[in-house]
Amino acid sequence: MFYKYLYYKIYQWVRRRYGEDYPQFYVLNVIAIFLFLNVITILKIISYFKIINSSLIKYFFENTFISLIVTVLLIYIFNVIYFFKINHWRKVLKYFENNKENKIDKILLYIYLLCTIGGFLIMIYFPRT
Repeated sequence: MFYKYLYYKIYQWVRRRYGEDYPQFYVLNVIAIFLFLNVITILKIISYFKIINSSLIKYFFENTFISLIVTVLLIYIFNVIYFFKINHWRKVLKYFENNKENKIDKILLYIYLLCTIGGFLIMIYFPRT
């Protein structure tokens, strides 16, 4: 449910900021960026603390362009399938427009955004492994 709430809040923000020109696609881009930052941060933490000594993680950081493209495409495809096929984006918007906002979801949203952006910024300063 939180993932849908994230979609709804970003949709509202995009609509206010950029207008009515296909905000559902802008939302997919923003969510894909957030999820990509999560993946990069988690892999960097795993690599830095040597939680898993995997050649796949080393390959990911050595071939950054290929890894970037593949990861972003996979995340984007997942989002398209999730919000356009499984949970139609209009149904998600209607659900949250018709129901009262849950304060826990709002708090979780702020925590998620803080951890995603803050974690990525901290990760930038980790020494390269």
